[in-house]
Amino acid sequence: MCPTCIPTLDVYVNHTFLATLAGTTSNGGATFTISAILGSPGQFAISVFAVTNPDPFVDYGLTVLNFSTSSSSFSFRFSSPTVGGPFGTTSSQLGATVTDLGDDGASLSGNPPGSSLTLNSEEPGLAYTYIDGNLLGKVGSGCNAPPGSTQNCGTDQAGFNHSPFLGLLTVELNFTLGPTDQVTFFNGRSIIEEIPEPAAGLTAAGGLAFLLWRRGRAKRHAAQEN
Repeated sequence: MCPTCIPTLDVYVNHTFLATLAGTTSNGGATFTISAILGSPGQFAISVFAVTNPDPFVDYGLTVLNFSTSSSSFSFRFSSPTVGGPFGTTSSQLGATVTDLGDDGASLSGNPPGSSLTLNSEEPGLAYTYIDGNLLGKVGSGCNAPPGSTQNCGTDQAGFNHSPFLGLLTVELNFTLGPTDQVTFFNGRSIIEEIPEPAAGLTAAGGLAFLLWRRGRAKRHAAQEN
């Protein structure tokens, strides 16, 4: 285990810093866990759970309730130092549901460029993945729910190729939630893979599924030996 690879989660509400959460070791020291419940009476409530590994991957899920009578913006920035490598392929995915709690319809949208804490200037999205501060890409898009209902926004996934690196993996959720609305993010994941040996190259059709399966160095080595 890497004793200096402790991940963190920075939380912002309406562009104002709320808290920094540090990971604690779990699974016999093989991974780190970040788990917390945060809130402000009459304003918002947040429940977050994440598992990270410097090998590296970030798996996360969270629920946000906006009790306010106006829309509110939220940013969650996971930062996880990495070990091993070289890494050259990243896959990301995110699913979401949005629920109206005020019988006036629900709205979930990515924060527009220039008005949020995102590091990038791309079109609005929900979850962004960076390595060493450089944007790789995004997954997720906003959706709406009719009054008094829950809408499944679906699950989005994407793969990104990049130069080998050893550094910081950052995953950022950045969005605006309507008044008296709730959003639940599920199956959130970003995982970075070592560049495979030539004989073990990934095929285009099976690459993403293979990446999600090959999550540890031990599994990667076993797969190559087979």
